[in-house]
Amino acid sequence: MRFTLVQAILGMVIGLVVMIGISGCAFKPVKTLEFGYINKDRYRILLAAEASAFKDTLATNIACALKNRAYIKMVDVNEVSNESSENYHVIILINTCVAFHIDRQVSDYLEKITRKDNVILITTAGDADWNAKISDVDAITSASTMDKVDPLTDHILDKIDQLLKKTTL
Repeated sequence: MRFTLVQAILGMVIGLVVMIGISGCAFKPVKTLEFGYINKDRYRILLAAEASAFKDTLATNIACALKNRAYIKMVDVNEVSNESSENYHVIILINTCVAFHIDRQVSDYLEKITRKDNVILITTAGDADWNAKISDVDAITSASTMDKVDPLTDHILDKIDQLLKKTTL
């Protein structure tokens, strides 16, 4: 039995996809979760993130710290375009730098919203000095190493507190 070049390449591609899926490297979407409850006397926070151990821990830390004083909706960055920015007092976007650019879904969302002074953009990158170069947005870059999670959580919570102090319910 002879294989053609196309069949051999197709077999390698299928094998690679299966290996990536088995090893857990395939991208898994963040589940939509809601913390707290909606009330006219509570702040509303949108937290859109990509899935990874670092980003999941960061997002969970933020949500747990704020759940008693705010309604938090957590969505995957691929779903953020379905959210109206007008519904939230603070918007937190957690994404990855790929080829020196922020996630396309995040970029598109930032282009469509009119108010950006309540947005915190967190981008993980191999180079912590990389800059997202997004105007009117509070942008933070971090390496996605677990030892950075707690200090970064505290830094973001401080920024959220500053934004909430400027907000009237």
